[in-house]
Amino acid sequence: MPVDGHLIADVQRLRQLGEQSLFLLVVGGKGAGKSTALQSFASGLQVATKVRHAAGVHDCALTAPAAASPDDDFTLWTLTYATVAHSSSTLGALSTRAPLLRPFSIVVADDIDLLWLLCSMNGLLPPLQCLLHAVLTSSSCAVVASAPSQDTVPPWLLEQKLPALYPLRELTEAGARRLLRSVPQPLFKSRGELLISAQTPFTSRQMFLFNACMALEAASHGATGEKLRSLVQEDRAFLHHRRSPTGSQRAPPHLYGLGEVRHRISTLVSVFAAHSSPGGGGQLMASLPSSTGLLLHGPSGCGKSSLARQTAADFPSIPFFFVECTMLFSKYLGESEAQLREVYRRARTRTPAVVVLEDLDVIAQSRGAVQHGGGDQSSGNSKSQLDVTRRMLAGLLCELDGVTDNSGVLTIGITNAPQVLDAAVLRQGRLETLVYIPPLTQDGAEEWCTHFFERFDGAEGQRRECVVMVASHAVGCAAASLQYVLRKVFEACALRHGWDAASAGSLPLPTLAEIQGHLFESCSVLRRVNHPHFE
Repeated sequence: MPVDGHLIADVQRLRQLGEQSLFLLVVGGKGAGKSTALQSFASGLQVATKVRHAAGVHDCALTAPAAASPDDDFTLWTLTYATVAHSSSTLGALSTRAPLLRPFSIVVADDIDLLWLLCSMNGLLPPLQCLLHAVLTSSSCAVVASAPSQDTVPPWLLEQKLPALYPLRELTEAGARRLLRSVPQPLFKSRGELLISAQTPFTSRQMFLFNACMALEAASHGATGEKLRSLVQEDRAFLHHRRSPTGSQRAPPHLYGLGEVRHRISTLVSVFAAHSSPGGGGQLMASLPSSTGLLLHGPSGCGKSSLARQTAADFPSIPFFFVECTMLFSKYLGESEAQLREVYRRARTRTPAVVVLEDLDVIAQSRGAVQHGGGDQSSGNSKSQLDVTRRMLAGLLCELDGVTDNSGVLTIGITNAPQVLDAAVLRQGRLETLVYIPPLTQDGAEEWCTHFFERFDGAEGQRRECVVMVASHAVGCAAASLQYVLRKVFEACALRHGWDAASAGSLPLPTLAEIQGHLFESCSVLRRVNHPHFE
């Protein structure tokens, strides 16, 4: 979902949050598309729900308190320097009494840092502060703003309410190539590859301007109007952080042999979602608490992370926050714990939500193991690392306890070493549900191999022999190991018979001797895993 889609969904949650207010902040570098995201939010909100536009603060202000009703329309006001200056007298009058704004008033402020600077330079800061304070303290209202980062937001505004951040991703090389595909091929070959080969990173705005120039050059060489309209539409779709209409959404990988485990996890998440929804789940489900957390454990390479991402794809209406625990550590004091707190804070603003902690053992090791495994305690680095690990564990336990108070957040931990986790993490009320992700079974390995060899041409009997031979060696092995072997089989066949046959799906089945050769070469990879039992 693009950033503007997340903003629209979260603003609509005001109808369910009661009298709470929201501060939503789109962050990104210059040219990353912040203004475009806010424009898309404003136009998309009109499509998703009823919206009335405000010309000034008088259209948002109330003379008497009014209770919010789910049937009320949203009031959208785009805040600029000109509107602040024009409404300064009305904003000054608001400061003489308790601020009252119409419920579901949405104030959109692009480049809030620059707007603050301009108002402070021209003596308009008090009315601007009065308006923002009124929005953040009124019932069911929201400020939707943009800034390069949270650090550039005025400290006064952060003291009023911390924002929920919506970062815009940088333009990657793959994204640049996808955008450049809309350039006519002759121009792409002469200009596009030169642009891609440069090491300077490009923003979405720069790439959009480049494509516009290429479209003009194509027009000068006789391109049809239909072709030019298609180019502009694809460019705008990319600038709005959406896939082009011709792009295909990549489906999550199939998880062979994990059907029962996947069904169990989906059931637990469904129960959690039903508890978090008003009136959901029926009387029986409402009488029982849902699980506060899950721990996915098992050997490395068996599909724990893939299973979590597949679950996220199965529940598109629930936001999933994936956290790589190894990336939480920082050299600055207190920043490691702050990053973990920020994840849960963002999750609580978008309930029901799921937080997935990958490599949980990095931040949740047993306190005894950390104490005795820290090496030379006289070393400053060792002491510092020990302190950080202890603080991270304490912070995690506090967040897991906070989940009990806010049942709208479910935590899923992922680890290869559950035996090193602190016992406090796994007690009731925290990560209380253990889910073992096993290595490949006979059925799972055969299903995977059958699906793989179906893409080759050959007799059915020979195909079955290939399936049985590879699957028998893969039982008890990690799924990643079998994936490696099958990739080697495909690469060898593609090299032998040519890439044209491989891309056309007409590769002949490998012989049993070739299969045996690949299994022999991969014997060190395709081996049974010995994972200790854990309960």
